[in-house]
Amino acid sequence: MFSYEEHRKQTIACIEEAFLPDRPAHALDPHGEKLWQEVSGDELDEAYKQYAFLGQHSLRFYLPALMRRRLEEHSAGSGSFDADYILLGLSCGPGFFHCGPSSFFRPEEETAIAAFLFFISRNGHDLEQQTAAAALEIGWWKHLPEFAFSD
Repeated sequence: MFSYEEHRKQTIACIEEAFLPDRPAHALDPHGEKLWQEVSGDELDEAYKQYAFLGQHSLRFYLPALMRRRLEEHSAGSGSFDADYILLGLSCGPGFFHCGPSSFFRPEEETAIAAFLFFISRNGHDLEQQTAAAALEIGWWKHLPEFAFSD
């Protein structure tokens, strides 16, 4: 069974590996100026405020940075991940608010998203846990990484 910190680190590594900068279709921002790993905190705050309105390319660019930031800033027992928009967008399924599995993500990206959802479903506050679990139930669970089954 993983400790909170081990699980968090594995989930962050899964996100970083899945959304590698050598995959130019989505690694660069919509203006082609920087990698998602280089986005400032202020830019992420602005992207999060506009999350529901991001287009496909912008979502694929900002989502890994938003997920990683939420995981990096959270510590065991600290309460909310402040990830409500992300969770809602991933729990509605294809054709709704944002996206469900196989909407436009590559398989390794779907695995990273599923890992993020699984982590939140185990470590978020009640509503976050419920929303992440709902997202997993609509199909993201099919993409869970092997490490999710080890506890």
